[in-house]
This record gives sequence, C-alpha cells and structure tokens, in this order.
Amino acid sequence: MTNMPYLKCKYYQGVFSHEYFILFNCSHQNWCFVNKEDVKPINGVNGLVKVVLRSIEEDSAVIGINDTGDMRQTSFMVPKEEVIEKY
Repeated sequence: MTNMPYLKCKYYQGVFSHEYFILFNCSHQNWCFVNKEDVKPINGVNGLVKVVLRSIEEDSAVIGINDTGDMRQTSFMVPKEEVIEKY
C-alpha cells in the first residue's frame, strides 16, 4: 500500500507507445494523455491514475495530473468519491 492518491479512470493506448489516453469524471474537460507508468490497471480498461491532491471540498476535490510531452501538471475538479487517497 502507498500513500499516493489516485483517481479512478478508464485508460486506452495513446498516440505514442509510452502513453495512455485516460477518461475520468470531471466538471470540465474529462480526458488527457499520461505516461503509462502513472496508471495502475485494475481490470479491463478500468484503472487508477496517480494524482496530486491539491484540496478537498465537501463533495469535490482539486487534483493535478501529470501530462505527457512537456511534463506539465493540469488541474481538474473531480467528484470526491472518484479519488482514492490510499491504494
């Protein structure tokens, strides 16, 4: 078990061999490309993606996801129940 927070997602092969295209529940854009090593497969296309937990509200959380390419981090507001704080 690790203390790294994760976000529930669906993942698919990306454009490049080192990345996955992920879909997740979110208040706006609900997809991005991430490095394969940031995704833990669960079953089928369901998985968990590593995130940085920035803040938690009553029913939502602000998380950061590392994008591929220039290695920037993008923030998303997601439903709190979609975040796994320990896995």
